[in-house]
Amino acid sequence: MKTNIDPEGYKIIKRTGVAAMPILSNNSDQEFHAEGVGKVLNDSKKSTALIQKLTQQCLKYHFKEM
Repeated sequence: MKTNIDPEGYKIIKRTGVAAMPILSNNSDQEFHAEGVGKVLNDSKKSTALIQKLTQQCLKYHFKEM
């Protein structure tokens, strides 16, 4: 998982207190990669790990949790 946060947008979110929800995408370098989602959804260990990482990122950046 790669986290890509717009620094200017994040500053505004922090300053204003607006609730923000992250976007999860399997887009890499401007290309859609459908195979990545299938690998995660069909493997319970991988899907659990992804959920844990997403939760950690939401808490770290104070994003609204899913």
